[in-house]
Amino acid sequence: MAEAPADSLLELLLPTLLLNIIAGSPANACIDAGHILRHAFGQFGAHSSLQLVDLVIRDRIRGDGVMYGTPEPSWDEAGRVFNGHCVLWLPESKRFIDATVEQFPMVRRLRMGPVIGRLMFSTEPFNSETPPPGTHIGVTRGDLLLLYTIAAEEFANLTDTPWIRERAGQNRRSGINLASTALDALRTPLLRKRALATPYPRLHALLMAVGATPSNLDDNRDVLFSIVTDTNTRLLRLDEIPLPTGTPADPTTPVG
Repeated sequence: MAEAPADSLLELLLPTLLLNIIAGSPANACIDAGHILRHAFGQFGAHSSLQLVDLVIRDRIRGDGVMYGTPEPSWDEAGRVFNGHCVLWLPESKRFIDATVEQFPMVRRLRMGPVIGRLMFSTEPFNSETPPPGTHIGVTRGDLLLLYTIAAEEFANLTDTPWIRERAGQNRRSGINLASTALDALRTPLLRKRALATPYPRLHALLMAVGATPSNLDDNRDVLFSIVTDTNTRLLRLDEIPLPTGTPADPTTPVG
């Protein structure tokens, strides 16, 4: 991690830390993981969005393969069980993260952790912040080829269901705590200089705001930082820390 380029530091650190949260998670893990990561990146001012995909995993030696997810993702009638797969897309870096790829046995045996891939080119016109439907993204992992395909536009509304709405608050809270844990790691002497070289001004502002102050867990297991404001010292959650005027906002902050 200490040798990671500055522009990919968050993309490597956050999914790795997330594994401790989603280990043994039930169905719909990719949806929850995507939203937790989206809120964690948001704390550092990074935009991201969930992208529904199908995934073909092919053995490059034997030539055979298996499809996971589906080109036509869906929820059950109650909107609580997801049939499909999704990844998190980061428009600024054109990277994507598959945090739950090790749910698939062919990949899990390699024990290489989450997939962090980069879109180098697209076979479709790419003038928006998200890759167009039908875009193929290939990643090699050991003796495997992982081929992701972005689902058709007609399935975009599947990101708003009872399951997602009910878990929105918990996933946001988990994302904030994930970002707080990452910030603790990023302010260590080993990583701080590299973290300040990342293209995320909000991360820089948070590093300056927390300094070397200790972090604590409250009774709800939320991470709190001891922050001096005016003449008082307060224990604040990461999203409560006052930052200088002009600091980019968290793009996931609810409106209203």
